Amino acid sequence: MAANDNNLVITGNLTRDPELRFSQNGVAFASFSVAWNQSKRTADGGWDSVAHFFDVTAFDDVAEHVAASLTKGDRVTVTGRLTQDRWQDKTSGDNRSKVAVLADDVSVSLRWATVAITKAEKKTANGSSGAQGFDSPAVLVEEGPF
Repeated sequence: MAANDNNLVITGNLTRDPELRFSQNGVAFASFSVAWNQSKRTADGGWDSVAHFFDVTAFDDVAEHVAASLTKGDRVTVTGRLTQDRWQDKTSGDNRSKVAVLADDVSVSLRWATVAITKAEKKTANGSSGAQGFDSPAVLVEEGPF
């Protein structure tokens, strides 16, 4: 099975400000949560709403841009893939698991908002940043999420 068989797109609102942290080897990662409401028609013809919450993690430049640009309540569209974390509860010893989203891209929804776009500076192989175009011969540093 190819790695790109597990794709999803979620549009919703941030439930908290993104939290930016760095791994021991310097990889940036941002954690945040996205919620969306699903409306269902009830038997009596009214409407009922059910909230769905998704924990999301973004890495590298996407993480830094999310942390610098987004706040609680912002409506975003997250493109990414599902992952399942498994662990054993330290207190009860029970096996636990949680499905979360690894974000490949995060964008602001323009349905109810406007934005001013500021292009980010590219990072070069030596870690310095500079205003380089997309056709720059510099080698970009890209690390995986782990």
